[in-house]
Amino acid sequence: MAGSSDQPLDDHIAAAFRQAEYCIWLDGRMHAFRIGETAAEALTHLQTLAGLSGAAYVVTPCNPGAHRLSMAVNRTRLASFREQLKLQGVRWMPAVNRDPTGEWPDEPGALLLDCSETDALEIAREYGQLAIVRLAPRERSELIPVN
Repeated sequence: MAGSSDQPLDDHIAAAFRQAEYCIWLDGRMHAFRIGETAAEALTHLQTLAGLSGAAYVVTPCNPGAHRLSMAVNRTRLASFREQLKLQGVRWMPAVNRDPTGEWPDEPGALLLDCSETDALEIAREYGQLAIVRLAPRERSELIPVN
């Protein structure tokens, strides 16, 4: 699979990541957050329900390098991504990156639980992603570029 660019995120792409909502579902309820926000309620649930002990990372295999792919291609990438997580023994739960303006399609992916940042970045790199989102207890969510 194509690797990500070695260039830093341009301002337009970084702004799109900051504007996006990152959504996870816990106890039948959606929890959405943005870069720079705390996700305290969701993280408390994750600690209680899933035994989260450290940071978690939002990663998607869809639309690598911010290049829009067809729904069919993204579905195939998502199935491969989830199979890879299973084979690697990575605990995860479904997540969706959502553009609140509706200009960019939803990007399904995963919230990686108890996965090292190095491993999360490597998985994202394999799928050609430009960045991942880090969630950690008592911290603001953070955009981490994939280099």
